[in-house]
Amino acid sequence: MLDPSSASRRLVIPLLVPWLVCSCAMPGPMEARPDSSEGFIARDAPGRKSGLPTEKRSTPFAFTSFDLDEPRKMIYAAALTLEAAKPEAVVADVIAKTEAAGGYLATRNNFAITVRVPVAKFQTLLADFRALGRILDESVQAEDVTRQHRDLTIRLANAKKTRERLLVLLDKATAVQDILAIEKELERLTTEIEQMQAEVDSLDKRIAFSTISVTVQPVADVVRKSSQPSRFPWINQVGASYVIRRF
Repeated sequence: MLDPSSASRRLVIPLLVPWLVCSCAMPGPMEARPDSSEGFIARDAPGRKSGLPTEKRSTPFAFTSFDLDEPRKMIYAAALTLEAAKPEAVVADVIAKTEAAGGYLATRNNFAITVRVPVAKFQTLLADFRALGRILDESVQAEDVTRQHRDLTIRLANAKKTRERLLVLLDKATAVQDILAIEKELERLTTEIEQMQAEVDSLDKRIAFSTISVTVQPVADVVRKSSQPSRFPWINQVGASYVIRRF
């Protein structure tokens, strides 16, 4: 004779698995939505469809606006092109200053290097690097990844909670069909969690360590000799345009 409880479990578990998976992408019950007249109000505020008065009421808890109160998560990057008489010395100086500040060398190609520096030292080191030669070009970029980081973190947390629920279901499942379905979903969800965790870690690292790229050009590379020779031999050696630029 068929056990009623066993039959009901076989019926309920396949229905619960897709519901749990969908729940990992749903916003939490405390999430707020913007309102045109008053900051944020509860998504499930009563009286919305029940015919009750729709006046706004004060909630027992305060919703926090991420856009206003949450510390911004910024990624900074700068690129410098310098002219110097001794490029090797400038490159060595950049590396030494970076390591002294707790940063590290990321890449190097002859006189073009990229370093990663703690975000708290970004402005200071950038000013130090500017002083190592004559600035030919400079650019600084700031990328706000606050919303991206927050959304990714919420999705990751929801996915982990869903995995925990699936593990509980797996312990209670007795039918082979149910066990295989849950294990397949667990495998897919675990891969998704690992990918999201890697993205969060990458963002955190880029936020904590800013990027500065420095390219050093030797003085000889920017000298342009005049088409008309000068009566002064030393000007012909270095180039008239170089001499004019120095005045």
